[in-house]
Amino acid sequence: MKQKIKTILLIGVIVIMGLSVLGGCGNSGISFTIIHNERGSFGFNELIDRPTIGLLVLVTSYQELRDLCEEWDNPAFDEEHNQFNSTMSVRIRNFDEQFFSEKMLVIYTFERGHARETRINYLIVEGTELIIYARFHNVRGTFTDEAFPWTMLIVIPLQYVENVTTVSVNHK
Repeated sequence: MKQKIKTILLIGVIVIMGLSVLGGCGNSGISFTIIHNERGSFGFNELIDRPTIGLLVLVTSYQELRDLCEEWDNPAFDEEHNQFNSTMSVRIRNFDEQFFSEKMLVIYTFERGHARETRINYLIVEGTELIIYARFHNVRGTFTDEAFPWTMLIVIPLQYVENVTTVSVNHK
């Protein structure tokens, strides 16, 4: 009797593990690195007659990055700006043509508060769209109720995103 129960349990575990492996197949094994995950906005741009700080964009070339910085009034390439030597600006200037020959950059700026963090779980590709699956993590403690800009710079090897042209975020 004990042997029969053990056999049934073992078969159950094998079936569950097999379903987990099959459910994880596809494009969910995309390698990525978050090289900047800090308070601050990428820049400022006036769209649709109102200030906009949120940004979610794929950057595929050095020139595209420079153009984006100019469009969003980002100080990374403006030596006269008082934020030229900020952590984000220095990191942005580290990207060059060699980087973009091997990798893609996602710039994700959003609003958050002290009590809630955004964490990236995984990335998938569906057709030509890169989908970032993120989740909210509630931080324990007592905080003021304010919102502030937060920016993530996410680096993805091109081998995973060669045909990608758009990006979206799915919060779970």
